[in-house]
Amino acid sequence: MAPVSSERLALGPVRLSAQTPRVTKPFLIRVTAEQASKPLSGDFHVVVTAHWNPVNPAQTTGTWLRPSLTRDGATLNPGPSLPLTEPGTPVGHSLHEYFPPECELKDGQACEWRVNLDLEIAADAPPGTVDVKVDAVAQASARQEEAPRGFTVTLEAL
Repeated sequence: MAPVSSERLALGPVRLSAQTPRVTKPFLIRVTAEQASKPLSGDFHVVVTAHWNPVNPAQTTGTWLRPSLTRDGATLNPGPSLPLTEPGTPVGHSLHEYFPPECELKDGQACEWRVNLDLEIAADAPPGTVDVKVDAVAQASARQEEAPRGFTVTLEAL
């Protein structure tokens, strides 16, 4: 079957600063259907867009943003350290995580995956803030020809 997508979820801005250099945003991906299914696989795609807003607009040094995906305490997809040096100039990055076929829909039970988006800047960042917008979507499919009746994928921020 072709993958089914959740509604797109937009969050933000999430604000980071030297006083709050790390923020974790948890997400829940839930798949439901009226019928049983073969094993499901899924994926989670998130795009972050950051803006550096120094207290002093003439500031010539910035900070960096490191986005990453974690699940059950393990880093799944460590992102790079993205330099934020131009005030107000957006810097974007996308992260993607695949969930292997480890769950089957049975008797009205849902399959769920939890994933965290960790956002981090330098703890010694110059005075100012980093505002991060988050755009996320999840997809899932079953290893079968057609989608089970009522097959639905939802994504929510916890």
